Amino acid sequence: MGLGRSVKHEWAMLRNLASSLIKNESIITTKARAKKTQALVENLITKAKKNYDKSLILADIFEPNVTIPKLYNVLKPRYENRAGGYTRILNLEPRMNDKAPQVIMELVDNTQREMKLWYTAKIVARLELQNIPINTLTQKNVDKLLHNRENGEQIFREVVEICKKEFYSDPNSLENLPRMKNDTNTFKKTDHPYKVVPRPVRRNDATASTSS
Repeated sequence: MGLGRSVKHEWAMLRNLASSLIKNESIITTKARAKKTQALVENLITKAKKNYDKSLILADIFEPNVTIPKLYNVLKPRYENRAGGYTRILNLEPRMNDKAPQVIMELVDNTQREMKLWYTAKIVARLELQNIPINTLTQKNVDKLLHNRENGEQIFREVVEICKKEFYSDPNSLENLPRMKNDTNTFKKTDHPYKVVPRPVRRNDATASTSS
C-alpha cells in the first residue's frame, strides 16, 4: 500500500527516514511509514554485512558521507552475529492533530537511545526497589535485550542504576506505584489451587442413564 504520495515523493521520504535512522539510531514517525522504512533499513544493513559495493547503496540513502561510514564501520560489526531483526518498532500515543498511530523506530543494541532498553531497565529498577522478584515476562524481555549484545549484562546493570537514581531517588515515589502481581494465568487451572468438584447429577440425567 502507498502512503498517499507520488512514487517519487514517497521514495524520497523513505530515503530520508532511513538516513535519519542510520544516523541517529532512533526516530519518531507514523506506523505506516515505519513499516516501509524498516524493510529498507534492514536491506541496507544486510548489504553492508555482505560487503556490497558502496556505490550500490548510494541510491537508497541521503548524506552518504555520514550514513555510508556508519553502515560499514559501526553497524556491520555490531550486527555481525545477528541473522536479522536490526530494527524495532515501539508504539506511542496517536499524533495530536490527526490521530495517526505514532511509533518509535530504533536500531537494536544501540544502548544510548534504545528506548526498549530503558523501558525494561526502569521496570527492573522499580521491582528491585520494591523487593519484588522479576516476573517471567520482564525476564524474557531482559534476555532478548542482552542476546548478542557485547557486555550486555554490565551495560544493563548500569542503566538500571541510572534509572534508580533518576526516577526513584525519592523513597516516597514508590508508594503510589502499582505492585506487579505474581505470575498467574487465569486460563490454566494448574496455576491456581482450585478444588475439582463433581457436577451434581440432575434428575433428567439420572432418568436417561437408567432407561439406557
